[in-house]
Amino acid sequence: LILLGCSVITIIYLIVSIVYVTRNLQVAATESKSVNDKKIVLTITNKAHLPINYVQCEISLRHRFTGEIVKQDFSTHLKRTATNIFEMKLPDYFGEYDVEIKEMIIFDELKLFSSSKFLALELAVQNKRLSSGTSHFLNQYDVFSTLVNNQLADEKFQIKPYIPGDSVKNIHWKLSQRLDEVLVWDITHSYEKVFIFIDLQSATSMKDYDGLLTTFMDFCTELLLQNQRLVVAWHDEANKEYNLENTGELSQVMDWLLSQPKLEQSFNEKLLQQQASNYSSAYFITTSTQTIETLTIINVTAS
Repeated sequence: LILLGCSVITIIYLIVSIVYVTRNLQVAATESKSVNDKKIVLTITNKAHLPINYVQCEISLRHRFTGEIVKQDFSTHLKRTATNIFEMKLPDYFGEYDVEIKEMIIFDELKLFSSSKFLALELAVQNKRLSSGTSHFLNQYDVFSTLVNNQLADEKFQIKPYIPGDSVKNIHWKLSQRLDEVLVWDITHSYEKVFIFIDLQSATSMKDYDGLLTTFMDFCTELLLQNQRLVVAWHDEANKEYNLENTGELSQVMDWLLSQPKLEQSFNEKLLQQQASNYSSAYFITTSTQTIETLTIINVTAS
């Protein structure tokens, strides 16, 4: 009878304590301020005067454009009147993510009983890198080298030997290193605009989506560093063209691209050809195998 009585008292204590700590558990979800290392910050506070030996939850991240879902389990323990902070790194892909935490499960000391605290925490987070370095997609297809070779053979792109008085900012470092001669871009020449269309709707996975945006960003950055003026476009309801003359404007365009929804219909090929016909150089960045006349294809494969 004594053993039975102790068992009943223990069970009552476990049940009462787990209800008590569940009511005094607070959870908050925020995002880190860092742009290049974006994380979900989960702050768990135990306001009860009893410790929590085991608590767990599932964090779900949904990529808005592709619909892919990434889940991560989290577990910890908390001392009485203590706070724990858990950080979850976002997937290393461009995009907007919907973060959801439905509930927190709290276990008693012996893990015989559990209690659920429904949270329904939702958070929208944008993973946007300010710069990615040289894209491995561009390295794979050696687009930069091909572009430089085309430029040397075309009058509208002029490169000249360095002379005293030329700005160091205008030195073409890659070509100078390859030819063992200091060469600079002749910015006194009147450049024509380059047209770049990014086929964002061709992305079917987070990896494809990231590859398209990384390639687009690196390609535009390289041309802007060469003092080239750009016109960029993508498929949306407006089919509008955007002028790019500096990296600040490129950052704004990246924000617009990241907010683009997935569309059911593809772009209008005739309209795209008509747009591209207004420029002497036109590029088409895509993950598909589609070819379009008058546009140079930059095919991004996330393999």
